[in-house]
Amino acid sequence: MSSDPNDGIDIAKTLAAQFAMAPEPEPDLAIASDAASMFGPDGAIDQRLIDSMLGFTAGGALPDGPDGVRALTQPPAVPHERLPVLETVFEHLVHLLRGSMRHLTSENVEVVLDRMNTVRFGNYMTSIPLPAILAIVKADPWEDFCILQINSDLIFAFIDVLLGRPPGAGAPVIEGRPYTSIELGLIRKIVELILKTAADAFRPLSPVSFVIDHLETNPRFANIARPASKAILARFFIDIGGHRGIFELLLPHATLEPVRDVLLQDFIGEKLGRDAVWEEHLATEIFGADIDISAVLYEGDFPLRQILSLKVGDTLVLDRLPDDPVELRCEAIPLAHGRLGRADETMAIQVATHLSQPHTTMASFGNLGRS
Repeated sequence: MSSDPNDGIDIAKTLAAQFAMAPEPEPDLAIASDAASMFGPDGAIDQRLIDSMLGFTAGGALPDGPDGVRALTQPPAVPHERLPVLETVFEHLVHLLRGSMRHLTSENVEVVLDRMNTVRFGNYMTSIPLPAILAIVKADPWEDFCILQINSDLIFAFIDVLLGRPPGAGAPVIEGRPYTSIELGLIRKIVELILKTAADAFRPLSPVSFVIDHLETNPRFANIARPASKAILARFFIDIGGHRGIFELLLPHATLEPVRDVLLQDFIGEKLGRDAVWEEHLATEIFGADIDISAVLYEGDFPLRQILSLKVGDTLVLDRLPDDPVELRCEAIPLAHGRLGRADETMAIQVATHLSQPHTTMASFGNLGRS
């Protein structure tokens, strides 16, 4: 073994040169290159890395499913029960609101239904941006409550339009102060207008009136359902002469329960109202049907011993007089009473009382019967 220290130095240089010439694995190069691209020249983290950690993709678009921090903070999706007629009602509400708000503000008003989905009541209440106005509304005769939430942009848009603030003056500065009595009075007027229009939109389904119970600015005081309860949330965008805002209508499923069967229909009137053509056809067929009518002269109870002892030629004495009424029946249903008589050589019954009418007789049946 050589004891010259220069030999060790030469061997180390040779190994270092061989390692330097050896190609590095491509995956490591890719990882190092990708990691280096995530940092700027000053060592700051690139925005792409931040978006990836938060669950966003390039361009600000959201992926199909929650990712990153959004997977932890975003509440799970709530199963949505499609209510086709309710969608029609909200579209009708949009049309009616355009006219009613133009009449109130004397401005060009555009109303758009942004979306309608199912949410958990608790998750929605914690997501409301403040400041906002929440109107607790009683739905009569459904005997339950709903919430109309108006955000600050729409509140100040209405105030600006009603008080004459020009559209290009810029948005008002929100200082966290409570609303003044004048602002609350205008807000109540706006809420009453939206609720009256909503009642008009629901009238073809069910007569309902929406009455303000009270107004709240803190979602904690607007609990009308359990946090896990499901509710229908409809969001509307409004543009009033250049001023824009949002209001949302939250309808718990318990509130819609009295009209749920109607809302599940594919169109208004599927099971609601009357089909005059079908009624007329059914009435024609019923009046043309043949039925058997029995004339009951007497009914009584006899001992079984007496019945078994009857012989040919025996006579049964009936407790009836010649002028006693005779009951006319169809199957087991009594129709009328009459008097027994004779027409030529045939026994006949003269009807003495009106036919008994069922409580559910349809008007078309009566009209056909009189024609």
